[in-house]
Amino acid sequence: MKSSPIPTSRPADRLPRDRRIDLCYVIGILLVVAGHSGVDPRFASTALFRWIYAFHMPLFFALSGYLFRYGGGSGQVGAGTFARRRALRLLLPLVVWTTLVFIPKGLLSAYAMRPSELSFSAYLHAFLYPADNPIRPFWFLEVLFEVSLAGYAVDRIVRSRPAALAAVAGTCIAANRLIAPTGGELLMLPDVLWYTGFFLLGAVACDGRTWLWPRLARRS
Repeated sequence: MKSSPIPTSRPADRLPRDRRIDLCYVIGILLVVAGHSGVDPRFASTALFRWIYAFHMPLFFALSGYLFRYGGGSGQVGAGTFARRRALRLLLPLVVWTTLVFIPKGLLSAYAMRPSELSFSAYLHAFLYPADNPIRPFWFLEVLFEVSLAGYAVDRIVRSRPAALAAVAGTCIAANRLIAPTGGELLMLPDVLWYTGFFLLGAVACDGRTWLWPRLARRS
């Protein structure tokens, strides 16, 4: 089925739902479940496990970039409005749930696999170093917020030109490989660089979706 052109003025909440993106999210969720299942410790040393971990998180960020572009990209809303909306959607639940879990985890730290000090400095540390959040998977919310802002800025600077977006994406991914991050850096900035590349590639894929989807359908 042929996709319609990218809307530039139509409100994002009225955009037609793309079921193909829903399917990609389902696949990504299943990969996350498989990668974190821990059914057999030997699974972590398999090629399938390594493939899942090389693929499933970049997929989510690429889908976010796709939907960002599908909604009009940086030309749809101003920078302040975009940042506020992303903060309400991503940072608000991050702060609420981190706070709710931080206190009981601090009180029961002696029984935790990852002990946490019950202090303001430890609470602040959970946000400055997302990998140390008391709810460890919540690093995703903070990094996605950072990546969204970076993707918005790049899209605005290059004026949504696909070739320029692809060039910046490649640069971000290559730079991350040179840094060799450990995941414990301030604000996970090297990871932000890595995932920004996939976010931008998702935006490029959205621009080329009338070419992309038919070819993927033929391959399947």
